[in-house]
Amino acid sequence: MSEETFIEAVKVLRDDLSKLSEELKATITLIDTILEKRTPAKPESVENLIDKTGEKLLAEIILNDDTVTITTVQKLQVKANDPALRRFLLPSVLDKLKKKHGVEYYVETKGELLHRIVLKNMPEGEWERIEGAVRWTFEKAHERMST
Repeated sequence: MSEETFIEAVKVLRDDLSKLSEELKATITLIDTILEKRTPAKPESVENLIDKTGEKLLAEIILNDDTVTITTVQKLQVKANDPALRRFLLPSVLDKLKKKHGVEYYVETKGELLHRIVLKNMPEGEWERIEGAVRWTFEKAHERMST
């Protein structure tokens, strides 16, 4: 086995382990939610995330207490490893929220596609501040899948 083949095999293994790690985090989040069984202080609200043209539904947003759940719509195809998600939204937006406000987030995938992002411990008003970044990310990632 050449060194180049070995390096490629290690990269594939790393990517597979990364995906598995994210799926395990998502499962833990779901289990935590079931175990908490708490009554929300505020009623749950559901919003639609629409593209900038106002024509395409990108995601369903569920706001519940300090948790925001962003679920992609079935028609929207966004790869979980898309650069808009991996190089922009996660490090530049969500990691900064985590550092600044203690926001926890989990990325759920279905195969290679993004399914849902769950944000916990979200301070009031922060969703409105990052909504545009999420919209941009989903639009860019979907554009790449469409071409």
